[in-house]
Amino acid sequence: MLLGDAGFDGEEVWRVVKGLGVRPLIRLREKGEVRDAVRRWAAFHWEDALYRFRGVVEGVFGGMKSRWAGGYLMERKPSSAMKRIFLEAIAYDLRILLTLTPVPKGFKPIY
Repeated sequence: MLLGDAGFDGEEVWRVVKGLGVRPLIRLREKGEVRDAVRRWAAFHWEDALYRFRGVVEGVFGGMKSRWAGGYLMERKPSSAMKRIFLEAIAYDLRILLTLTPVPKGFKPIY
């Protein structure tokens, strides 16, 4: 599934999504009548509950970008930037997992 705001409502995006076989959940730009079959299908299958997850994902990535020097990576090579993003995402997921893990019985912190 592809969740996207109205900025993704473009012919090229719809063509790629259709070719990949992904279910689009993209907010449509126009508020009036939908002119083509793809957007008509998307409007008919719209689900508000699923679209709200877009905000969760944007919040997580917004926080990660803020930690990375204001949203700019300092690496020069794209491959280095991708590796750094991958490692940061793993570290973030691990931090969340450890936060949600219950403390074992009998555990006493040392501080």
